[in-house]
Amino acid sequence: MATRSTKDRPAYRCSECGFSVPKWVGRCPECQAWGSVEEAGAARAGLHAVNAGPVSAPARPIGGSYAAGISYGPAKFRRLVRSLTRAC
Repeated sequence: MATRSTKDRPAYRCSECGFSVPKWVGRCPECQAWGSVEEAGAARAGLHAVNAGPVSAPARPIGGSYAAGISYGPAKFRRLVRSLTRAC
């Protein structure tokens, strides 16, 4: 994992009192002003586009024994409801 040097990291400064902090905070630790800390150093790298790689294999439909083993018919549903109501 590559670490960034302190030169690459942005600095943050309070717009009310000018206090500098190495990372963003919601409230200035010096003057206690909320939302006054803004980025003042080097700009962070923006997002960049990434191209998708080639498709390794086409998608296949699900079928065969897996789908055949699932039954959602009304008879099975009635059995399920009866078993749940007897348990109460």
